[in-house]
Amino acid sequence: MNVSEPFFDEEWDSEFGIAHREDEDIEAILRGIEIFSSLTREELSQIERIIHLRTYLPNEVIVQQGAPGVGMYIIQTGAAHVLLEVPQGEVIHLATLGERQFF
Repeated sequence: MNVSEPFFDEEWDSEFGIAHREDEDIEAILRGIEIFSSLTREELSQIERIIHLRTYLPNEVIVQQGAPGVGMYIIQTGAAHVLLEVPQGEVIHLATLGERQFF
């Protein structure tokens, strides 16, 4: 998917661009994730058409607690921390997700 213009995502109230990186083989990434590993090439191709690559900054919030879920996130590189904000104002670290994990 080659898109050079940024678009506006109302759900997250942020502006970001989608770019396909030629050095990344999306099919290979998907095939390396257990829930996609048994899919045919045609099935993976259909999933690949709806994938949006996005790079997040360190400590950037990906999903805010309480917000409705709008998609599946697969971590290609790096890690994501799952945090729970409790009513007392405390933040509890629940997990750290790494490469090829998803939420």
